[in-house]
Amino acid sequence: MAAYLLFGRALNLLNIGCLCLKHGYWYSGSILRDIDETLDVALYFVLSNNTAEGETARHRWFRQNLTPKHAACRAYVSKWEASLGSGPGEDNFRELMNELYRKKSKWTHPTFGVIREITAFEIGHDDHIRVTDMEYGPSSVEHKLHELSVFFRSSVFTTFQAFLLCFKHAMPLEDQDATYLLNKIRMFQEWDDSKP
Repeated sequence: MAAYLLFGRALNLLNIGCLCLKHGYWYSGSILRDIDETLDVALYFVLSNNTAEGETARHRWFRQNLTPKHAACRAYVSKWEASLGSGPGEDNFRELMNELYRKKSKWTHPTFGVIREITAFEIGHDDHIRVTDMEYGPSSVEHKLHELSVFFRSSVFTTFQAFLLCFKHAMPLEDQDATYLLNKIRMFQEWDDSKP
C-alpha cells in the first residue's frame, strides 16, 4: 500500500514536471530529485517487506509521518541490485545512485550555478559585473531547457522500471499490465538508443 501511494505521488510529480517543461520553466528541474526519492522509498518498502527494518520504517511512515533517510534507501536498493549479480557491484551501484542524486540536487539547492545558467551578466568598463537579464518566468535559454528535457526523460523511464520491479511480484501484476510496462520500457530504450 505504501509503495502504491508513493507511485501515485511520483506520477503526479512527473505530470507537474512535464507541465512546467512544456511552459519553459527552468526550475522544474527541482522536481527530478523528488521523483527519485519517492521511487527509492517505494522500492525500499517493497524490498524490505517482511523484515524488522522494513516493518519499522513503514510504521514510522504511516503513523509518525517520517520517511526513511534517502541515503539508507539508496544503500538498501544498491545492495539488492548487487544481489542480482547482473550489473556493477554494490559499492559501484550505490556510487552511481549517489552521483545521479547529486546531479539532480543542483536544482533543489539555491546555488549560484543553477541560477547562473539562465541569468545574463555583463562586465562593465569599470570591471564590475552587472546582471543584465534574469528570468522570472519561462526561460528563453532553449538549449538549457532541451538539456533538462533530455535529463527528465530518465525520470519517466525510471518510474516505469521501478513500478515493474515493485509490483511484478508484490501485487502481482496482471500479465497484460506487466507486458504493457515491458513494452514501454523497451520503447524508452529504443528511443534513447536512437538519439545521438
